Amino acid sequence: MRPLLLTVVLSALSLVGGCGRTSGLARGGVSLHGSEGDAPSPSQQNRGRSFARQAPDPLVRSWLQDGARARADAAPVTVLLPRHPAAVAGAVITFGQSWAAASLPLEGAVVYVHATDLRHDPPERADAQAPDLRVRGQNARVAENEGIRSVTWTEGGVTHAVEIECDRPADDVRCTGEAYVLAFADALVPAS
Repeated sequence: MRPLLLTVVLSALSLVGGCGRTSGLARGGVSLHGSEGDAPSPSQQNRGRSFARQAPDPLVRSWLQDGARARADAAPVTVLLPRHPAAVAGAVITFGQSWAAASLPLEGAVVYVHATDLRHDPPERADAQAPDLRVRGQNARVAENEGIRSVTWTEGGVTHAVEIECDRPADDVRCTGEAYVLAFADALVPAS
């Protein structure tokens, strides 16, 4: 599933109650929280935040539009963004009960940054190799699918993914190798 479509599907599920409650809708139509009498979901109960969240980067926050800043603040997980004024100013931030996503426009490309505190560990395989790459000090894995480069890592109990989709993936150095997506992800800072 293409990254933008995934973000749209997750947002749509939030609206109809598939990923979040429909009461207390925030700007952008994504649920902030349930009504006062609602019990917390298992995801919310497991969100004890036993890890220390980094302080939000004030400069990056200043580049966000007011609505995007409000959605980043309301997201259940830390929203990571780059120190790139034009991309951050055009950011579209969405979130659901256990995830957040940012779509960042660049010239000739779009970067998608996803985070979720839900985790499903795959079965262990005897032939699986440990990742030899690191992003933000954590083990990371890279992939390429239909010209879209991606990197994933887990940090502080939250799994993050960064994907870059180039208009011309065969001709754009950002999509012909893994160096750009790794550097982009490694330089992300908290915006919430």
